This record gives sequence, C-alpha cells and structure tokens, in this order.
Amino acid sequence: MTGQVLPSQDLASKIIIDQAFRERLSPLEPFSFQELEQSIIRYGGADDPLVVWDETDILVDGHHRYDVCLKHGLPFKIIRKSFASREAVERFIDSRQLGRRNLNENVKSYLIGKRYREERKEIPNQDGKNQHSEVMGNEKPDTLPTTKLERTSAKIAAEEGMSEKTVRNAANYAAAVDTLAEQGISKNAAFESSRATVKKAANLPEEQRRIVADLLHQEPKTKLNRAMSKARKVMETLAAHIADTTADLPNEPLTEEPPVVEIDGHLLLCGDNTDQAIRARLPAEVALAFCDPPYNSTDETWDGQHVWQQDYLAEIAAVVAVTPGISAIQDFMRQTAMPYKWSTACFIKNGMARGALGFGNWMYTAVFSAKPSIHRNRQDVEEIVIRNRDKHEDHSLGAKRQKPPEYLAWLFGLLANRGDVIIDAFAGSGTSVIVAHQLGMRCIAIEKDKDTYQAMVRRVRMFVANGNQVSN
Repeated sequence: MTGQVLPSQDLASKIIIDQAFRERLSPLEPFSFQELEQSIIRYGGADDPLVVWDETDILVDGHHRYDVCLKHGLPFKIIRKSFASREAVERFIDSRQLGRRNLNENVKSYLIGKRYREERKEIPNQDGKNQHSEVMGNEKPDTLPTTKLERTSAKIAAEEGMSEKTVRNAANYAAAVDTLAEQGISKNAAFESSRATVKKAANLPEEQRRIVADLLHQEPKTKLNRAMSKARKVMETLAAHIADTTADLPNEPLTEEPPVVEIDGHLLLCGDNTDQAIRARLPAEVALAFCDPPYNSTDETWDGQHVWQQDYLAEIAAVVAVTPGISAIQDFMRQTAMPYKWSTACFIKNGMARGALGFGNWMYTAVFSAKPSIHRNRQDVEEIVIRNRDKHEDHSLGAKRQKPPEYLAWLFGLLANRGDVIIDAFAGSGTSVIVAHQLGMRCIAIEKDKDTYQAMVRRVRMFVANGNQVSN
C-alpha cells in the first residue's frame, strides 16, 4: 500500500466513484454527516486516509470524507490497496463498516447477513450450482451439505461473537432489506424500522411494495410502518373502487363466434373454456392461468358438482393456480394430472363460512407448473378481511361468487409480473380483469354464461372508462 497527500482538485480527476460500492455503505444520519463535516473543516482536511482500489482508481473507503473535502476544497490522504475482484472489495467495505463504533444494530445485522449469504453463494455443490439454486417442493433452498452450511455460519458467528441462529436470522433480514431496495425503498428507511416490520414489508405483494416506495419518495420523513398502513388503505380503496364500477349499460352485441370483446388490451371471451373455438383464441404462452371452478361453494344451481377438464392450461401457462374450495380439494386432485408444485393459503380474519369442523375461514389455492422451479422468495400465506362490499349477498363480487379483490391482487402479484398475460378460465363478473388491469397485467377472461358475460363486459368497460384511478 502507498500513501500520498494531495490537494482535492488534483485527486478529484483521478478517483473514480463506483455507485454500487457507494450504495453498499450504510447511510449516515444528517447529524452525523454534519458532525463529520465540521470536524474535517476544523482540522483543515481529512485525517483518516481514503482507500482506493489500486488497479482501477475506484474509491473503496471514505466516500463521506471525500464528499466533504471535495465540497470545501480541502486535502485528503489516500492509500492504494490491491484487490483481486469486486467481491473482495465488497467484503472489505463490509468489514470496515462492521468495525465502526456505535454502528446501528440493524445495519450490523444487515452486513452480517449479507456476508453470510454471499459467502455461501461462493461454495458450489457437486453439480456446480450454489446453495441458492432454485428448488421447490419440500426441498430446502440450501443444497449444500449441512456440515458446509454449519461451517459458514459457525465461522461468522465466532468472528462476530454471536450465535449461529443470529447469523442465519441476519441473513433473512438482509434478504428482506434487499427485496425492499429492489423496489425502490431505501435501506435507510429499512434500518430505521424494526426488523419485524422490514420482513413484513418484504412479504407484501409487489404492487403494494411499489405503493409503499412511492409514498416514501413523496414523503421522505414517513416511517416504513406508516407507509405500509397507507398502502393497505390504497389497496382497500382499490377494492372499493372495483366494487362500485357496475353500471346500467346496454348489452354488448355478440356478433363474433365465439363472442369476444377487447377492452384496453384485455380479451373477454364468451364460451366454454374447453371448446376448441375458445382454445384457439388463447396465446401459445402466458404467465399464469387462474381457475376458480364452481365446486359447490354456494347453493346456487350453477354451482354444482364440477368435473375438471382444464388440464390443457398447464401446456400454455407457466403457472396454473386453482381454487377448488376447501371442501372439494380431494375431488379436484383426483381429476387433474397437472404437475403439482405447491399450495397457498389465505386466512380470512373475519370469515364465517361453513366447514367440516364448524367454520372454514381460509381459502386454498393449488399451484401447478411444468417448470423445474417457481421460486419467488416470498411467503405462501396471506391474510385478508372480507368487507361488506365483498359479500355475495351485496352483489359487489358479481352475479357469481368471486374471490375478493385483495386476495386476487396478492395471488396475481405472487405468481406473475407487471406486463404479463394471465388467463381467468372461470371469469364470472370480471373481478380478475379489473385486478389485473390495476397490476399492469393483461387478462384473457372466459365466461360461458351469456348474461354473466354481458355483466362482466359492462363492468370492465365502465372501470376502464372511469380512469381506474385510486387515491390514498
């Protein structure tokens, strides 16, 4: 390593700032930065040297000191240090931060968790993959032998003076912080919140996390938990807005065979989803096929003993999600040969539906896919509240019972992405189309009952015509 002291203007043109390295630093509180600035001004320059990557002239350590000296034209020292790779630099940055006194505990946990995750990635298994290779089913995401995993956590735990469980918890926390950062939620906002809040925020549907990020950008002083609360209200307002979009419009003329109406990129088809004419309208590939078949969920005549004949959806959809109803799971599973991957559950906090034990207060969804992995790094459970506007008796879900908008928003956000095309094979009154529209997805909705289909067309058309704006 070599050291030198030069005026800021001479070094400024030589030092390169790598944004990825800068973003790896834990942010300074405004008071701490002001304190650092006053100290550097008082002593006429930065006393502690900046570290520069010798082979690249990239600044590795001392970004805050560099900013202050550059701003006031003050000199600073540099030390050139050789690094073999960017990964080596990242590890050096993290170790320097962990050595800081009075380091925020959340920042410390994040750095330890980040180190644990990255060191594990570097150890390949026998197939040449690392332990973060995607797997599903009952397999753990850790494909390394247990001894190797324990060796990594034990090494870090010994160095940091903590238990291995704490190291692994820190890894989960770091993953949650990074998930929020990918959505545009600053690490600073995460570090100022409890770890439980951060993990809860990371498990929100993508659309809801996007709302949280927007709120934090609009109101930087807002705390994460407060933004989450506001985002939930936005989603509730969305559900209310969806419920209010029915209008007394004339029926759509059904001239094509099968009848089809396109509304703002969404395709609404009238016919049986097993008919060849309907299937010919479907694209070769879609991200998600959602099915809520009529498996005796009500006493209505249309909701009879359904026979599942929709396995073909697994050939065109990357993921097929089916909600047969908790009383019909066994019948449905006997009838399908689609490749089963997983199940999700949604707990209804105020549900009072009938069930074998008295009440069935949850919704079941079976997930199928021919893909080797559907890993999302997300929770497979959600909880919602059914509101008066969501109840079948109030018609707000349409002439045929549909899953609540809040649940559909969670499920679609879990299994598909913005811009994707999804299919609803049992579309009913079109709630799935409206939810998909709000999530930036395109929906192909199929409904065989003509009266219900016409109601769906009117409802979706009115929703789109109203501008589908949701305020917070």
